[in-house]
Amino acid sequence: EEMPPPKSQKKEVSQPPPQSKPKPAPAAKAAPEPFRLKAAPAVPAIKDEPMRASPYDQQVFEWINRVRSDPASLVPHLEERLKKFVDGTKNFKSAPGVQQVTREGKDAVQEAIDFLNNHKPLSTLKWNNDIAQSGKEFVLEAGPIGKLGHQGEDGSEPQDRVKKLFPQMGAAAEGLKYYSNDPLQLILSQIIDDGVASRGNRRHVFGKWDYFGCYTGEHKTMESMTALLYVQSQEFGDNIIQEAIAAFEREMGEPAGWAKKSQKVSIQGSNIYITNTYIMGDGTTKVVTNKE
Repeated sequence: EEMPPPKSQKKEVSQPPPQSKPKPAPAAKAAPEPFRLKAAPAVPAIKDEPMRASPYDQQVFEWINRVRSDPASLVPHLEERLKKFVDGTKNFKSAPGVQQVTREGKDAVQEAIDFLNNHKPLSTLKWNNDIAQSGKEFVLEAGPIGKLGHQGEDGSEPQDRVKKLFPQMGAAAEGLKYYSNDPLQLILSQIIDDGVASRGNRRHVFGKWDYFGCYTGEHKTMESMTALLYVQSQEFGDNIIQEAIAAFEREMGEPAGWAKKSQKVSIQGSNIYITNTYIMGDGTTKVVTNKE
């Protein structure tokens, strides 16, 4: 234990009391700060963080970016598929002893080849864990009960699910692929888009997006299910919507003699649906829409 220092043996000499110093004059009060409006809070920056995805989903993402940045690079894989079609049928040999039935046969594959050979390179997409998480939650909901399609059990659409976890979303689209165990073949099927007249899945792959996320899980009736999510940032998404509205009104025109107009815009997948309702001068109503 530490001992206190010994007391000094010297005789203490009393010191005169210190002279009091004059008190300084009080400082003048600073002028009050002028009132300033606070700036609106900035949208939080999207942090770069390690990719949270299975090896399978990482490969899906890599193939997406490869075909966007170099579309023709996947042509040899499609040409190989052409060779596997069984003569006189629309089926191709997907594995030894296994034939996969298609709706369009070779024609859809050849169309995809022509598309890739003529498409310009696009920017690659950035992976986002929150977007992938929205896909995961949907697959874990739909897979165990064998549900098909984009709508959630609560009636939610892909945009609703993404927006909940990724508030910066401007627009989003979802591709679904069932019964696939090969990332490359999954992407090829999205590009061929057999039996889909609009080629909506292909348009997703080559759309004007910023971010991407996907998740693959088990499915009760289809063995596996992959949700692929493509997302535009808020500013970019707003610009796309305004361009769509302008194009719609140029194409559809406006009825003569309307007195009042209202507009409704909805987004489903990569489709933007616009409905203009006009109250005419005589009190009747006219509706113009691009929604079937």
